[in-house]
Amino acid sequence: LVWGWVFVPYYLAFDVCTVPEFLEKRFGHGLRMFFTWLTIVSTIVTKIAVTIFAGGIVLKELLGWNIYLSSTVLLLLTTVYTVSGGLAAVVYTEVLQSIILIVGSISLLYFGMTAAGGLEGLQKSLPESHFRVLKPVDHPDFPWTGVLLGMPV
Repeated sequence: LVWGWVFVPYYLAFDVCTVPEFLEKRFGHGLRMFFTWLTIVSTIVTKIAVTIFAGGIVLKELLGWNIYLSSTVLLLLTTVYTVSGGLAAVVYTEVLQSIILIVGSISLLYFGMTAAGGLEGLQKSLPESHFRVLKPVDHPDFPWTGVLLGMPV
């Protein structure tokens, strides 16, 4: 949020909407292309690869398929679905997934809290330190400075 307050004035001054546009206007076309390809490669290596691998594991466990076959089938299905339905199909899928995640999260919270005996039961079964988000500055693992300044970045 703080970074938004820092960068929004620059974006407005340069009349841009994206980071690559800003980089091109500020530093030139070369840096824009470098940043664009860096973002594409990073996304493929980190996010897409992990998602395909996780889906492949699910198909392997459910159907008994080889992990490579499962991953290939997922890639092909995703490609056909995206190409045939376009961006609208992707957006509708994400909306449906969001609804499923929200309903699932609320259900999990309800059933988990019921099983724990409500908030009182949960507080009785766990140490008090589990209910404090901001730890002392000398905490060895999660000092409040790291939680507030490090985790959001």
